[in-house]
Parts: sequence; C-alpha cells; structure tokens
Amino acid sequence: MLRPFREILSLPGALAFSAAGLLARLPISMISLGAIVLVSYTSGSYSLAGAVAAAFMIARAVCSPSLARFVDRHGQRKVMVPAAVVHSLALAGLIAAAIVELDAWVLILAAVIAGAAVGSVGSLVRARWVHVTANPAQRHTAFSWEAMVDEMVFMIGPILVTTLAARIHPAAGMVTALLAVAVGSTILYSQRSTEPAPTGSKSGTGGSVLRIPAVLVVIFAFIFAGSGLGAVDVVVVAYTRELGIAGYSGLLLAVLALGSLLAGFVYGSVQWKSKDGVRLIVTLALLAVMSAGLPLSGNVFFVTATLFGIGISVAPTIIGGNAVVQAYARPEQLTEALAWISTALGIGISAGSAVAGQAVDAFDAHTAFLVVPGFSVVAMLTGFVGARPLLQRPEAS
Repeated sequence: MLRPFREILSLPGALAFSAAGLLARLPISMISLGAIVLVSYTSGSYSLAGAVAAAFMIARAVCSPSLARFVDRHGQRKVMVPAAVVHSLALAGLIAAAIVELDAWVLILAAVIAGAAVGSVGSLVRARWVHVTANPAQRHTAFSWEAMVDEMVFMIGPILVTTLAARIHPAAGMVTALLAVAVGSTILYSQRSTEPAPTGSKSGTGGSVLRIPAVLVVIFAFIFAGSGLGAVDVVVVAYTRELGIAGYSGLLLAVLALGSLLAGFVYGSVQWKSKDGVRLIVTLALLAVMSAGLPLSGNVFFVTATLFGIGISVAPTIIGGNAVVQAYARPEQLTEALAWISTALGIGISAGSAVAGQAVDAFDAHTAFLVVPGFSVVAMLTGFVGARPLLQRPEAS
C-alpha cells in the first residue's frame, strides 16, 4: 500500500514542496478556530467570534480564485510572495485588535484583509503535482497524498490552537499560525524547479471554468459539505466548554481529521476502476449518513466516535472533487479550477460557522449539532441531482 506514495514522493522536488505546503497551509486549520477561541474569550460572544471567522473564510473564498487566476498567468512566486506579506500583516493586526478589545468592525476588517490575501495553498501544491507527475495514476496518488496532508493539517492545527490557548494565552494559537505561514510560504515559493510555468494571457481565453456543469456541481456540493464541517468547529468548541473540558475541543476535532487521514491513505492506495464522479456521489452520501449521528450522541464518547465516522468520508470526498475538477479543466486554468474547491469549502465553512454560532447562542451546543447533518444532507442531494454531468466523459483535460 505504501509503494504508490513512495513513488510520487521520490519525484524530483516533490517531498520538498509538499512539506513546505503543509507548513504554509497549517494556519488554515488554525485561524478560524483560533479566532473563535480568542474573540469569544475577549468579547464573551460566540456570535462575534463566528462572524470574525466567517469574515476570514468568506474573503478567502471570494478572493482565492482571482489570486489563482493571476498565478496561472504570472507564476506562483510573483503573485503569492506579496500576498503572503499582506496576509501576515493583517493577521498580526487581527490578533492585536482582539487582545486590546477594539470594536467589532476592526476585527472583521482585519479578518477580511487576512482572508483575501491568504490564497489557496492546497491548489498551488496540487498544481505542482500535476506539473511533476507523468500519468493519471500518479496524479490520483498525489491528490490522495495531499488530502492526507490536509487532514494532518486539520489534525495538528486544532490541537495546537486549543492546547496553546489553554496553557499559554488564547492568542497563542493565532501567533503560531502567523509564524507558520511566514516560514512555510518563504520555503514553498522559493522552490522554482517545480513551479508550473506561467501561461500569460492564455489563461483568460476560452471561457470560465464556472461554465462547466460538472465543476458547478462539485462547487455547490462542497459549499454545503463545507458548511457542515464549519459548523462542527464552532459547536465542538461550545460543546466542550459547556462540559467544562474546553481544552479537549482540539482533540475531538483531531479525531475527525484522523478518520479522514486514514481514509485518505486507504483510498489513495487503491487504483479505482469506477468513475471519479460515481465515487464522489457515494462519499457525499456517506458524509450525510455519518453526520446524522451527531445530534443523536448522548455523551462525549459517542460524539468522538461520530466525528471519527464523519472524518472517514471527508478525504475521499475532497479527493474525488479535486479529481473531477482537474479532469474537466483546461491545463492553463488548472490552478484557478482547483482553487474553486477551496473557495467552495471556504464559503461553506464560513456559512456553517456563522449559523452554528447563532444556534449555540440561541439554544445550546447539543441542539446546535443539528446544523451539521442539515447541511450534509443538502450536499448529498446536490450530488444526486448533479449526477448526470458528473458521470459524463470530460471534454477537456
């Protein structure tokens, strides 16, 4: 089972850019949760905390495709180095504003700027994989590997945020995220040999990737799936705090990531004969079924087991979505197309965070768990309704 992964990681430069990409996108798993922890602590409001996290994610979702389009045209280093500087400065401002308890609009403005400049590091790394791999089998394994890296990020990040917040200061997790993005971005964008060549004005020809029906189905399905996952973050923090075990919220979220990591390993080690679209529809259905267990869980142990079950469906869903989008997108629009995956998830996570925050404030954490399967079922139905374009043969690749 390890051979396919050893094969791709032995490609020239692959291990180096993948490792740097892990560090550069570690903050994505830390900033939203870190903002929730920090802002809820300093302001006492989950609604404001959810709004700040949502502002970051919405700005990231809206701006990532535009940044990716510029990357396709001008190259990763030329576009993303200045963007990383802006992101780091805005993130530092957000941390400072929360600590000194400035007005809500200041927090939200800093979050918007930080989110607008962060980009989609995952799509940049996956574009490098497409550049260095030689065949579809290698790309399948590479996308599976990156899904596992994503889950390592989402397993490590929440633990760091909550542990540092509990033992040092509520802002410590955000400060660590700031350091990670600064160091990781510097290392990643300095690697020129694996950077895809810029396409110049060619990436603007031939119409938008949003005109491709299969891509639209993936985007809408991921918006709703991301909403469920965004709700999980907020409700788990509130749930553990209500139980008096706030320091364990990161551990519970890490269990979800662990389930996804293991599923990604198994999924990526198999060379599937079925279509990517078929597997995507199945995994969306699995996500909905697993999510239904959360509001039925009677204690923290059942919640933990359910989170692990949800995680089992996450990595295969993300792998399938990336594979579908990569198959339909033209090469000169690849980074932009892959960025729409992160954009869809970002929009969903921001919406789910905001809705879940309101539900926690209005009711309680256990009741707010209903938000998760609600969104996941809609994601499943989106896959069912969009089955026809997902199962058609791609015309461009």
